[in-house]
Amino acid sequence: MSIHPTAVVSSKASLGEGVSIGPYAVLEERVVLGPGCRVDAHTVIQGSTTVGAHCHFFPFCSIGFPPQDLKHQEGESTELVVGNHNVFREYVTVNRGTSEGGGRTCIGDYNFIMAYGHIAHDCSLGNHILLANAATLAGHVSIADNATIGAFSGIHQFCRVGTYGFVGGYSVITKDVLP
Repeated sequence: MSIHPTAVVSSKASLGEGVSIGPYAVLEERVVLGPGCRVDAHTVIQGSTTVGAHCHFFPFCSIGFPPQDLKHQEGESTELVVGNHNVFREYVTVNRGTSEGGGRTCIGDYNFIMAYGHIAHDCSLGNHILLANAATLAGHVSIADNATIGAFSGIHQFCRVGTYGFVGGYSVITKDVLP
C-alpha cells in the first residue's frame, strides 16, 4: 500500500492490498477500496462508497458525494457501489443514491468514464460502458452492457440505454435508446 504523506485518509476507511493514494487525495470514513485501486492527486471519495478491485480515479474526481436532489435530506442512508476495473478520468463526478430512488447508485465492471463525465443519483450502469468526455447522466438513468455515450451528451432522468446502445456526440436523450 502506498499513501502519499499529504493525502487525508480516515482511519475508518477500508483499503485493500496494493492500494495507491496520491497527493492531496481525501478518503473519508465509510469508504471501502478494493485491492489494487489507484486514487490520484486531489480526488475526494466520501459517503458510503464501496469500490471493487483495480479501479483508477484520475485527478480531481468527486466520488460518492450526496445526490443533487432537492428532496435529499442530510443524514439519509444512501450509497454508491462501484465494481471492478473501472476508469474514472479527470474531474468525473459520481453521486450516491436517494432514499426515494432506492438509495443506491451502482456501476458495474470494466467501464471507462472520460473527463468531466457525471453520473447522478440512483443511476445503474452495467459493464463495458464508455462515457465519452462530459457525458452527463441525470438521476435514475439505466445503461445496459456495452453501450457508448458520445461526448457532451446529456441523458434525461429515468431514461434507459439498451445493450450496445449508441448515443452520438452532442446528443440530448429524452427517451429510451433501443438496444
